[in-house]
Amino acid sequence: MPSIILIATTIGAGIFSLPYIFYKSGWIINIIYFTFLGTFLTIIHYLYSKIILKIKNYRSFLEINKQNLSPIFYAIAFIAIVFGLTLTLLIYIILGGKFLNIIFPNLNFNLTVLIFWFLCSISFLSIKFLNSYEAIGTFFIIFIIFFIFLNNPKINYDILPINFSELFLPFGPILFSLAGWTAIYPMLKQNNFQKIKIETFGISTLIIVLLYLIFILGILNSSKNISEDALSGLNWTYHKLIILALLGLFAIWTSYLPIGLELKNSLDELFSSKISNLIVFFMPIILFGLDLKDFIKTINLTGGIFLSLQYIFILILIKKLLNLKNYQHILINFLMLIFLGAIIYEIYFFIFK
Repeated sequence: MPSIILIATTIGAGIFSLPYIFYKSGWIINIIYFTFLGTFLTIIHYLYSKIILKIKNYRSFLEINKQNLSPIFYAIAFIAIVFGLTLTLLIYIILGGKFLNIIFPNLNFNLTVLIFWFLCSISFLSIKFLNSYEAIGTFFIIFIIFFIFLNNPKINYDILPINFSELFLPFGPILFSLAGWTAIYPMLKQNNFQKIKIETFGISTLIIVLLYLIFILGILNSSKNISEDALSGLNWTYHKLIILALLGLFAIWTSYLPIGLELKNSLDELFSSKISNLIVFFMPIILFGLDLKDFIKTINLTGGIFLSLQYIFILILIKKLLNLKNYQHILINFLMLIFLGAIIYEIYFFIFK
């Protein structure tokens, strides 16, 4: 089913940031973000699917930009995708390092990140992994969700108060957790390039949000110490934590590989295959060495700036290639302003805070 592809592609490392985001800014703010971003992304994904169906011999999102936008806009789109994917790999190695730290608490965090990065790079070098491996990682994440929730089945009805000082904190992590435009082409391919109803996108997004909320409830009910990566703050027995950490490691490892492949394919537009491989291998660990080590800040940077840029370019293509009604033009312009505002805020947050 196409919906399974969207769910499998969307659920990833972002889920581990959500309990901390809820804890910092409160339930109400985050539910509002989930409601509006979930609705907006459902519409965007549906309209993007119409673009792919309209274009013959579709190759990639970058190719559409190259054919339909000016060289300057194409260059910006290229940067948004390449840096967005690179930062996503960085997020995965930070998270992998945190999970390895759970298993080996006496090891230095920098060392565990280096170990996880090395294992991922060797895997990428030696085996050609396909995007279908993301489904395996998603299975393990869903197992983690229900393992945590069922170990704490009592729901805490205490609603975390609104923290207006963290009003904009959820945007980047929630966008990162819900972004699934890369799944649209595989969905259409599985559906024999027949039109997919908007209800399919909506139901898939709703299932993703419900899984996230189950995970958040499970974490918030499991510990008073809510860590940025969700798992390391759990006050559980060591053997339970090892099980969770191992499942988490395998889940993000299986996602790291197809993301790395997607980044390589994008870099191949400009560089030779060897240069592309070197960039994929070394850029995430170089960024980590440049002190981009904060899990939440990196997710905010990735979601708030680079994913927002990617969705702005999708919206530009929607306006250019689809016959929209007046109210649809107004909606698209409104969404572009939201993503642009998020970019401006995240740049300010990243530089000055």
